[in-house]
Amino acid sequence: MNVYSEPGQGTTFHVYLPASSSLPEAIELATSQEAQRGGTESILVAEDHEGIRELAQHTLASQGYRVILTSNGKDAVRMYKAKSEEIGLVVLDVVMPFLGGLEAYSHMCAIRPGLPVIFMTGHVAEPVSLNSRLNEGAVLLQKPYTPETLSRTVRNTLDAKNSGSRL
Repeated sequence: MNVYSEPGQGTTFHVYLPASSSLPEAIELATSQEAQRGGTESILVAEDHEGIRELAQHTLASQGYRVILTSNGKDAVRMYKAKSEEIGLVVLDVVMPFLGGLEAYSHMCAIRPGLPVIFMTGHVAEPVSLNSRLNEGAVLLQKPYTPETLSRTVRNTLDAKNSGSRL
């Protein structure tokens, strides 16, 4: 990458990517039926951004899931304590007010070790801080994501939990 900047004139970035003489590998896309396969489990979603929270609510509820929404980690832990028996999966934003997703998940695991979790983040550096949880079977969902990606990730995580396998 080359960067050229001049005060009052702006900045120019040149990004050079390696060329390849081979054909790109085919990417197997999920069929619309696979992407639309939902369930009836209860899912706790903790997300501080209202628009993303509403997207998750609409997407998952339209798939048949029972969705419990919170806007921060502290409320997510409180809600989990009250409904831990019925919640099959938690979807946590990594960076939230009062209590981040990693800390909230640690509190939840004190109640139920091995609780299935999807961590959402829009921060590039976050996966490094998540490494230990990812090695334990947590799933990372990078923002922004599509409704189809959210649906597929939720279903795959629940199915992996039910089969006893790790993703």
